[in-house]
Amino acid sequence: MAKAYISIWSNRSAAAMVKFYKSTFKGTKVGKFSYWGTNPMGVKEGSVLTAHITILGQKIMLLNGFVEMPFNESISLVVPCKTQGEIALIGKN
Repeated sequence: MAKAYISIWSNRSAAAMVKFYKSTFKGTKVGKFSYWGTNPMGVKEGSVLTAHITILGQKIMLLNGFVEMPFNESISLVVPCKTQGEIALIGKN
């Protein structure tokens, strides 16, 4: 099973967060970006949706939620799964 990693919510600043973390933590690796397609939320198509970085060996996903939320200290966990059945097995081992 894949390892869990953290996700940090951002309203619109995931790309700026990548620059900040890269300048703050030497050796930060920038991974793949994903972009918004057409959506019912009115977010501009082509805007950054997620950015993946690795800081000190820890993978982090930065998420542009485009819903105005105040920044806070919370994080979410991301557990990559290939199928829904795999989700049911998480925590049972």
